[in-house]
Amino acid sequence: MSKVKLLYELGALGRDAIHIVGGKAAHLGALIKKNIPIPEGFVLSTSSFERFLNRSPFLHKIRELLDKEIPLTEITQTSKQLQNYILESEFPSDLKQPIVKRYQELKEQDTSILVAVRSSANVEDLSKTSFAGQADTFLCISTPEELINSIKKCWASLYSSRALMYIQQMIKVPFNLVSMGVVIQKMVRSEVSGVMFTANVLNKDRNQVLINATCGFGECIADGKVEPDSITVDKTTFKIIKTRIGTKVKMSIKNPEMDGTILIDTPMKQQQILCLTEGQIRDLVQYGIEIENLFDDAPQDIEWAIEDGQIKILQARNITHL
Repeated sequence: MSKVKLLYELGALGRDAIHIVGGKAAHLGALIKKNIPIPEGFVLSTSSFERFLNRSPFLHKIRELLDKEIPLTEITQTSKQLQNYILESEFPSDLKQPIVKRYQELKEQDTSILVAVRSSANVEDLSKTSFAGQADTFLCISTPEELINSIKKCWASLYSSRALMYIQQMIKVPFNLVSMGVVIQKMVRSEVSGVMFTANVLNKDRNQVLINATCGFGECIADGKVEPDSITVDKTTFKIIKTRIGTKVKMSIKNPEMDGTILIDTPMKQQQILCLTEGQIRDLVQYGIEIENLFDDAPQDIEWAIEDGQIKILQARNITHL
């Protein structure tokens, strides 16, 4: 019997490996193979999650809850039970050791390294649905202990109320078939970050790219905590069609006292100007076109960040609602 692989280098697998490492990791692997600039990292396979569950003293109770449809009136209570079972389960040492070892190797290359812990569910990027935003991401992790805790919290978020409801109502697959890989990547210490849609989701024009940008980490855009800059670009000519300077009153940065992030006031000067230069806008659009071409011309929702003037692509997923 072949040995189940628990950990892969990010980029070792590509688009056909969603069932092994989840949609996010599979897409990132495909991008790495095409030399798109992706932060270095590794990924825990869905088998890692399954091993964790199989070692849990609550396995029977977890399986019992997931083995049937959950009435809407019981979603919240069931979610709390499932998440508590995950968080209260001990992390198996034979799973923890290779994770910490690989993290320490990254640390040896850069002693000041921070990592991000991102969910990668095996139901992401299905043809007609998007699991994006249903599970949690943890930023600016600096110790092995907090890394392991963040992985458990990431797994637990697979059973959040919104995720359970989405799986049941939109994806419509049995809960027991849903699993999660986890991506661990070097943090980009973002000066500017945001999202780019390779089709304009506001007017459904596939000849336009829409970029939303803000100062610091881009999580405050996803959380709706900031009004970002908005830039619309012609995909063929790269001509900037429209810009709108967002208020950007807050920005997300590394918490100076502990792992994680905090919101601070954005310096007034940065609030009043576009985050991006024309050159950066053009480079982003070029990456967007390359990524869209890679995924069979399917419009893409791309998260990106800039550190020391260099663009990094954090993730890309198909837009399913055009």
